[in-house]
Amino acid sequence: MRFASSISAAPDAEEAVAELLQPLDARVTRGMVDLAFFFSTAHFEDELEQVMDQIAAALPNATIMGCTAEGTIGRDLELEQVPSMSLIAASMPDVVVRPFHVRQHDMENSSTLYDWERIVGVSPDSGATF
Repeated sequence: MRFASSISAAPDAEEAVAELLQPLDARVTRGMVDLAFFFSTAHFEDELEQVMDQIAAALPNATIMGCTAEGTIGRDLELEQVPSMSLIAASMPDVVVRPFHVRQHDMENSSTLYDWERIVGVSPDSGATF
């Protein structure tokens, strides 16, 4: 398994994404990234859809998860109260990443293994781990 992280304090969204993606090539092969975690401060709220499209295009095989945050952490840097983005990318051969979404309603109405199998789309017999 190979992991890479990057961070940018560029105030321009396009420049920030370029800074996030540039150092990944030294640690992971972009086409082989299986999972990526993206974090952005609210400064980029209006551009997030475009930013996500750019990251998804650069990491075409990755499941990408992310959220906005007050600050971001990447490599050996923590940024708070300034425009910033960070990205963690993972190449995990022989690992299948299958995202799922659990709502509060699902949790409240689930009491059996079969309920959870339906929610996450994985059989308990499959040996999947979370």
